Amino acid sequence: MPASSSKNAGRLIIQRVANLGTGLVLQISIDGKQVATLPRGQTYNGSLLPGQHVVSVLAVPNQLHLLPTQKRLSVQAGQTYSLTAMWQGERLVLM
Repeated sequence: MPASSSKNAGRLIIQRVANLGTGLVLQISIDGKQVATLPRGQTYNGSLLPGQHVVSVLAVPNQLHLLPTQKRLSVQAGQTYSLTAMWQGERLVLM
């Protein structure tokens, strides 16, 4: 379950590289639920309960008709997970 303010939660930070696209926003979903839309220069910073989670990102508008990029995380309490959304060729990746 995303979004927990518990001290036993893990922290997720997602940044977007500057050259992701000025006209693009990054839609972020956790476990199938949209939690944020990041315009240029913004960062997502949220809490996750310990356990397995699927983080998905999609650049919108999606003119290339790409599927969302997904990354599985095994979250542990007190840990911070930092990801960066960037292009690799014509693919959006989370590193």
